[in-house]
Amino acid sequence: MSMPEFVTQRGLIVWAESPEAVSAIEQFEVNLLGLTPRAADILTQANEFTETPLVQAYAALAMLYSQSQNGHAGAEGYLRAARRCLPGASKREALFVEAIEHFQRNAFHEALDRLERLTVDEPRDLVAAKACEFLYYTCGQHFNGERFLWHMMRLRAANGAHAGFLSMLSFAYELTGRYGQARAAAEQSLALEPGQPWSHHTLAHLLIRTGQVEEGVREMERFAPYWSACDRGIHAHNAWHRSLFYLEKTDWAQTNRVLREDIWELSPELVGEQIDAIALLWRMDMAGQAQDDVWVDVLAKAGPHAGECLIPFLDGQFTYALARCGQTDAADEAVARARERAARKDREAREIWQPVGVNFVAACAAWGQGDAARAAALIDPIVERLPMVGGSDAQDDLFRLAYFNALAESGRKADARRYYDLIAPAKTQRTPLDELMLAKCN
Repeated sequence: MSMPEFVTQRGLIVWAESPEAVSAIEQFEVNLLGLTPRAADILTQANEFTETPLVQAYAALAMLYSQSQNGHAGAEGYLRAARRCLPGASKREALFVEAIEHFQRNAFHEALDRLERLTVDEPRDLVAAKACEFLYYTCGQHFNGERFLWHMMRLRAANGAHAGFLSMLSFAYELTGRYGQARAAAEQSLALEPGQPWSHHTLAHLLIRTGQVEEGVREMERFAPYWSACDRGIHAHNAWHRSLFYLEKTDWAQTNRVLREDIWELSPELVGEQIDAIALLWRMDMAGQAQDDVWVDVLAKAGPHAGECLIPFLDGQFTYALARCGQTDAADEAVARARERAARKDREAREIWQPVGVNFVAACAAWGQGDAARAAALIDPIVERLPMVGGSDAQDDLFRLAYFNALAESGRKADARRYYDLIAPAKTQRTPLDELMLAKCN
């Protein structure tokens, strides 16, 4: 016998064992779009509502946000439960479960294809849209910016007054360089929910990318009090964005303070926190502000993830950390695993790991070992495709800056200066950090 059919407050049909299970589904959407700590409640609710397919699938999605092999393994049981209770469920629910099954198997493109198809018929399914946003990140948000924006524009008529949706739309605008529209959508979102952390995130992106450092400092300081009430991942990540403005000002004391108080050590087991810490520490290395004591702590937590090969964006940074801290054999092993990943026959291997992933991870090892000439030579053939490794525009700026440094340090100073002019075309003026970096070309 099939379960009862319910309609959520947003007008979506769900099959659930009770009204309480429907409430769990609705609250997960609120918490996921609002990036609140209570999104994790779905894991407890999955043990309570064992016959409701979306509760199980949402629990699997929550596990996949961990960006780790353990998270992917943990999602499998929830997906088996979701599949078991699908008979009689709606087409939307069946397609969502199928998409998350592909996500769990690292078939990111197949997952995206299905979720995008789902929102054609069900444009109010913002959990599906938010999952797409994360999958664009795995496949390179900057690289997939136009695809992301097209998707959000298609959903705008159904969701244009929803603060969480507007935060996604604003970010899609930013990733495609439509900075005025990005600001307008973010501000519209914040007029509805002043504490919407993903709209704070959009503004951080557009202000750093356009070189509006003083405004960036003011805005991030204004928004920062909201983040302590948010999910730890977005707290650390928005704090990372805040630190970049101090870094652009070469305000080393403030940069270091944010690193130690807001980015690192509050939840060091989280991959997102590890990546934010590595990304800032690496930038500080290039600015001559190494923080060796923090590197030791970060490597202890992050090093074991090297070689997991979920996406090159993660593996490259873990490999840099190993090499930078002198663990050359472990870094070489991570590069070998990247080559093994590229040798597979799946779509991710063909479209990401083979064309860019292997060179990128090997370059990260060379960067960490201080072999600037080798790093530059590995990036030379893939420099225009760096956004394919994963991550956003601001995150990938780390690798662009590292390539610039490799060019300068290997004696290719003219190439380095030309490249620097290419990587910040939207900046309205040079920052103190720009001047510090360009001095390496003299």
